[in-house]
Amino acid sequence: MSKPEKQTQFVTDTSGNLARPALRRKSTIVDRWVREGGPLFHPEARLGIERCERLWAAQPTLGKLTASYGEHRQGGARSFEERIEGNAADELRELSGMFPSASWRAFDAMVRDGESAGKAARFVKVPAGQASMLLQAIVGQIATIAARR
Repeated sequence: MSKPEKQTQFVTDTSGNLARPALRRKSTIVDRWVREGGPLFHPEARLGIERCERLWAAQPTLGKLTASYGEHRQGGARSFEERIEGNAADELRELSGMFPSASWRAFDAMVRDGESAGKAARFVKVPAGQASMLLQAIVGQIATIAARR
């Protein structure tokens, strides 16, 4: 059995040159928590965070931006991309439904948007100075459960 090839996706920039799209890789407090591990971050927490990032990336964010010209498909026929987007949305909805909405919003803000613990504290309604330990527990728990599902 041969080793699978690593596939790289490219996009064209404004001048028509090929460019590699970049994922969010800025260093955040969540990255530090994952690196340090500890009782609130099991080893699989990174896998859970990566899974959520893939699900967020698979979802359409603004909906369809262009008109659909061409062949009309019958109601039940959906493209592969539409099925992937629908599956990602369903999986995220199911995963987020397992947690209090304030906890999920804080997780989303810190992991997807890279917000600090002080900013994300507004969702769990604790003073910014006391938020770090609570948010570390929330993010660690959600990430670990996401990895195990």
